[in-house]
Amino acid sequence: MTQQQMVAAGGTSPAAPSPVLPRGWHECIVAASGPSLTPEVAARCRGRRVIAVNDAYRLLPFADVLYAGDGEWWDVHQGCPDFAGEKWVVHQPRLPGADNASCAARYGLRMVAGASVIDAGGFSQSPARIHYGNCSGFQAINLAILFGATRIVLVGFDMRVVDGRRHFFGDHQAPLGNNAKYEHFLPAFDHAARSLPAHIQIVNCTPGSALRSFPRAELEAELAVPLASRRAIEHQKYVRAYTVSEYRMGDRRMRDTLRDLSAIPRGSLLDVGCGRGEMLDIATRVGFAPVRGVDVVPAVIDGERVVRGEVHALPFPDKAFDVVTMFDVIEHLIPGDDELACRELARVARRHILITANNETSQRAIGEELHINRRPYKEWDALFRSWFPGAVTWIKGHAREHVSEAWRVDL
Repeated sequence: MTQQQMVAAGGTSPAAPSPVLPRGWHECIVAASGPSLTPEVAARCRGRRVIAVNDAYRLLPFADVLYAGDGEWWDVHQGCPDFAGEKWVVHQPRLPGADNASCAARYGLRMVAGASVIDAGGFSQSPARIHYGNCSGFQAINLAILFGATRIVLVGFDMRVVDGRRHFFGDHQAPLGNNAKYEHFLPAFDHAARSLPAHIQIVNCTPGSALRSFPRAELEAELAVPLASRRAIEHQKYVRAYTVSEYRMGDRRMRDTLRDLSAIPRGSLLDVGCGRGEMLDIATRVGFAPVRGVDVVPAVIDGERVVRGEVHALPFPDKAFDVVTMFDVIEHLIPGDDELACRELARVARRHILITANNETSQRAIGEELHINRRPYKEWDALFRSWFPGAVTWIKGHAREHVSEAWRVDL
């Protein structure tokens, strides 16, 4: 029944697509229904953020989200009434015979607009739409990205026939098809992987997968790496970086810092991620006192002016400093720690915060990428406004010179 016929017959009015709101999901498992998806794999996913694709929900009924891009699949499964999580479908107005809007209305599905991945380029970063990528698995990954996930683990993405089976359960129920040509799906993933933002990591933990666009890993090992170990790995990069004399605050950054800091009323100051202390020298020169710094690299810590401390757990009491600064540090942080760091800045600052972000690569300086969390400046602006209390002002202008962008927060 077409959308028009359904409405004329007194059926449910078609639903309308809506933007995807971020959830703060820093890590997410996307589970497809390939032959490698087993009860054991599903059990390993319990307790984590999970998007189940199509029939994967049978093994993962605890998933946060069930995604299927095909309205006919939802009809065959009668809207999966026993699934307790959110249910999502894509709006496909340009595809012949597609009537997902009425399907969404029938079953209470959430619906997001869609666009062609080849035409639009990679995974969509816009909350207004996801990109098709020719399959629901691709679309579910895009949904995870829009939810805010920056570390995405794939399971059940076999993308091939294994022992005569395309899915862990066998074949789809009629009238759904069972002749998918996986080779038609793979180019979209390759295209998306090449344009994947640096702060997003996708790891394929599907054994024997034909999908080779993303790094491969064992599921147990990937899920077992604790956050503390990931932080320690990043810390060692900076121990190496500070053995290179050229790794320091540049002249243009110092000029910008002097200008922006001079506009803030004087008082006590803490610089987070102070490095070699260039910022501390500038703050002292323009009249801030006392001035302190915090860092994790032993070579720059003296125990007095500069103490050791993590950005997500600063070693100071609430409202300890009039001004807290963090220059070109946030793009170095593991996604998830960026928000924690901002909350810490707001906790220890009494009056003002000055923060900058850099979305350029860092490989030119020391030969290894330190900016693991690069984002468009507009995205940083939106995040700062959601994370910081008080008035947030974007001090625009630096990006034209390929330096950084700065924000001032008045608490």
